[in-house]
Amino acid sequence: MRKIEKGPKPPCLGPLEGRGNYDELDADCKRAVRKALVKEQRAACCYCTRNIDEESLEIEHLFPRHPGSEDLRTKGAKLELAWNNLLASCSGNRGMPRSSQHCNAAKANHILWKLSPLTTSVARLRFLDDGEICSGDADIEHDATVILSLNAPSLVKTRKWTLTSYLMEFCRAHPQGTWSAALIERELKKVRAEPRPLDGAVVHYLERKLAKATRPAGKAGSRKRLA
Repeated sequence: MRKIEKGPKPPCLGPLEGRGNYDELDADCKRAVRKALVKEQRAACCYCTRNIDEESLEIEHLFPRHPGSEDLRTKGAKLELAWNNLLASCSGNRGMPRSSQHCNAAKANHILWKLSPLTTSVARLRFLDDGEICSGDADIEHDATVILSLNAPSLVKTRKWTLTSYLMEFCRAHPQGTWSAALIERELKKVRAEPRPLDGAVVHYLERKLAKATRPAGKAGSRKRLA
């Protein structure tokens, strides 16, 4: 998951915010919404960061349209066309067994209580070298791994593969032992500027390496699995 900066909303949504229904939008407005979401999310799923496009994406309501209780359903109706509540998700293996689903398919009408791709809560996620996601904050970890199922086997496998293939490529150009803090910092900026699908483990790996490279001499580092 990466933090998303919301861009300008499509003009067609202006008169409808707070009282409209997405399913009743005309085709041109739906197309404008999908195009704007793909652009601001850099063609990445709002949750897992897999590639999406205007045809394959699913419209995601950050606060669900049909939550459980009556008072929450009223709120969901008011937010249905609020631009800050509209995101684009991948299909998340919709139609597959529940254990294989993730992102929008897994979230369904559940509420994310603490984790949001629109806030700095994303920075509390940790991407491990084995491809799994965790967090030092139990509520954020619950949102990520239980509600969104971001540790679904297919995602874990792909994140691990992405890190492994990246390191093979990077090590060919820069053999181990030549990684200065300046080199790692340049590479980290490059990776952030040119994100790949499911590259959270790559970013977190470089962040850990940079922290170690810039640590004052003689200061012991943590042995914990998390950085």
